[in-house]
Amino acid sequence: MSVATQSHGPFPDFTQLAPTIWYYCPKTNAANGNGSIKKQPDLVILSTWMGAAPRHIMKYVTGYQNLFPKSPILMLTNSIGDIVLKTHKQHKEHLKGAIRVIHETASTIQSPKILLHLFSNGGAHHIAHLAFLYQRQFHTPLPITGMVLDSAPGRATYGRSVAAMSVGLPRFFLLRLLGLLVIHFLCASMWVRHHIFRQENIITKVRRQLIDPQLFPTSAPRVYIYSKTDRMVGWKDVEYNANLAKENGYSVRTERYENTEHVGHLRKDPERYWEAVQAALT
Repeated sequence: MSVATQSHGPFPDFTQLAPTIWYYCPKTNAANGNGSIKKQPDLVILSTWMGAAPRHIMKYVTGYQNLFPKSPILMLTNSIGDIVLKTHKQHKEHLKGAIRVIHETASTIQSPKILLHLFSNGGAHHIAHLAFLYQRQFHTPLPITGMVLDSAPGRATYGRSVAAMSVGLPRFFLLRLLGLLVIHFLCASMWVRHHIFRQENIITKVRRQLIDPQLFPTSAPRVYIYSKTDRMVGWKDVEYNANLAKENGYSVRTERYENTEHVGHLRKDPERYWEAVQAALT
């Protein structure tokens, strides 16, 4: 895949396409891997949770490299600023490289296999923007053939929103306090826009977009991975979206953990987690 970029940053062997977009192309002599899927994905898209540390992201990257050593990986990271401050024009500019990679994969490979794996509301928000821009440009849904939703989508309650945005804050007291003040201001602003001015909030929009066949094809099976003890994303909210997806014609599998933290299911039971991921490709 011809992508003119410069390699650097915290992710080994990845090339940076934009401030929050990274691309990994495996060596041509890669092994077959230990996954149960006969045909390895032609592309894996990872849309990580808000403020995710590189060392945590790499656990999933390494997992995919072990399962599917021949599969390229397109990774989208994000921060609080990307979600609440970045304009539509900025999103469009930053996602150009990602859209190019996806379209080249879909248009140059016969019956391409593309797996999308998103995490939390932050990852869902980022990928919803990408799907919207892709549809606008090519007049077709995002050409994925499988979809994994880890700890998403939740609802935009004030408390859960504050908890989610606080994850990436520094531990130093004064900096953390300043960050919390900013987060509360942002959440309060969103609450006012939604409840007073009746504007659709960010998360409600994302929940709607995730089950829109014009953005995500109904032909792509999806697996929801979530937990009853997640403090940031309620399990009933995830299951509600999963049920709506079924009503809209999607093939849905739900994988509910009983005692895991937000985006912490892999750590609890890796074998179960990766089996569920592979189910999205069958």
